[in-house]
Amino acid sequence: MNDSLSRKQREIRQREGEILNHAEKLLHDHGFHGVTMERLAELTACSRGTIYQHFTNKEDLCAAVCLDNSSQLVELFQRAVTFDGESREQIVAIAIAHWLFVSLNPTRFRNFQSIMSSAFREKLPAERETQLFQREETLFKLVTRPVQKAVDDGKLVLHQFHSVAEVVMSLWAHSFGHLYLLTTHIPFQDLGVEAPKGVLFKSSHTFLDGLGWQPLAADFDYRSTFERLQQELFAPEFTALHPPQTAQR
Repeated sequence: MNDSLSRKQREIRQREGEILNHAEKLLHDHGFHGVTMERLAELTACSRGTIYQHFTNKEDLCAAVCLDNSSQLVELFQRAVTFDGESREQIVAIAIAHWLFVSLNPTRFRNFQSIMSSAFREKLPAERETQLFQREETLFKLVTRPVQKAVDDGKLVLHQFHSVAEVVMSLWAHSFGHLYLLTTHIPFQDLGVEAPKGVLFKSSHTFLDGLGWQPLAADFDYRSTFERLQQELFAPEFTALHPPQTAQR
């Protein structure tokens, strides 16, 4: 805890943290429409007036929750771009980081979707809107790094795209669309898709091959890349996703 804060400032920060924790639980259990200031006041033992001292409205509160949660995604992306390998391997690392975050936090991923609409953003105070933009910009710039490296190294030629930013947006759309489908209750296996998660990675390499991003999937052992990422870079997350079974007595 920061010793430079006064006692009152520490109390305000602690109370705000408590409000955010309970708001996240409401989001998890009831979704955006289930979050009300009345219900939150009951859970926190704070008055509605006190909550409004911290957050302008429900949208402001939910955006603050998502901002707090997205710090984990930023940290995963930061790890991904440090991977010692080809620029395309780093993009694979980012895709796996995104997949791990969604797999471990499906409700948080769904919450992020609710704050993307213009109707939601219009109700945010300017400061919160700026914070959201800065967080999105941080993630966008992290993905930009390996794309720019690929262009600089001649591993990726911008034929159909006018800029690196357009490539990054396309990668974002591709990943987001797949991950969204994986969080739905659509019975893909009943529809003939034996391994829905595997489709994400197959499709990703097909997309990257379509861009002409070297080395192509046929010319490189990306299975070894996945194994390295699992063992070296994201071992804690993979362990959390598939915890070892304890021996039965």
